[in-house]
Amino acid sequence: ASVHCISEAIGGMYDTPHGVGNAIFLPFVFSHNRDADLRRHADVAYALGIDPNLGASAAAEAGVEQLFRMNHELGIPRFADVAGVREEDFLAIAEKSKSNISDASNAKEMSVESYLDVIRAADWIVDIGPEAGYNGGEVVFSGPLKALLKEEKSLTADYLTGRRKIA
Repeated sequence: ASVHCISEAIGGMYDTPHGVGNAIFLPFVFSHNRDADLRRHADVAYALGIDPNLGASAAAEAGVEQLFRMNHELGIPRFADVAGVREEDFLAIAEKSKSNISDASNAKEMSVESYLDVIRAADWIVDIGPEAGYNGGEVVFSGPLKALLKEEKSLTADYLTGRRKIA
């Protein structure tokens, strides 16, 4: 239910369609809620195509990853990509979400701080630097998109801002 609460709050503030808002925040709320009802979250994960031989905890975790993957494949924007999003609005979004009538039906009790945690997580980027993957790499940046764009050590920021271009 919290995903709807957040979606309604951002819909009113940024004119974001409710379904898009739900899609943006579903992986984050699913992750936040999964321990409140592992069996239910595992069942959702199995319905998303996760291996039914996995135990509930592993399946629920894989379900979170599957939701992120689906969002990427479907072209769902990240919260940071929503026009007009400002970090200074996060508290108002959290308060509006908490006061939403649907808040009480969430799988896990939510506080304003819980909503803030989910909202901040949706605005967070981790940039793993040169030669990430098999070759290792290192965390070059961890934080909100606006701060990443100012990071001079990040190749990702260089390309996003146009400081570098693909030849």
